[in-house]
Amino acid sequence: MGCITGFLLLCNIALIIVADILLWMFSATMGLFGLIGVAAFFIGYTFSVEMSIAPRDFWVNPEFDIFIKKLAYANTCALVAWGGIMMIAGFCGNESVMEIIHWASN
Repeated sequence: MGCITGFLLLCNIALIIVADILLWMFSATMGLFGLIGVAAFFIGYTFSVEMSIAPRDFWVNPEFDIFIKKLAYANTCALVAWGGIMMIAGFCGNESVMEIIHWASN
């Protein structure tokens, strides 16, 4: 089971890094915002056991379910951090964020 969870974790990290690379291709500001999301993912994964998993989950649920909960918590942390920094930058009038919002609305 450790091989499967390790592979899934590496695939998830690769997807997050590819998304950050695509943001760097758009602009340097968006790439820096993406790095905040990557950092939030690693911090969220580190603290996911203490924050989102009850002690009885280790007795009741299989290891894979606990891993999925940890991964979901880390991805949520990354998306919330990235979305929060995008909202703050959008309210402050950052041109790169405004271009992304305009591009996404078309």
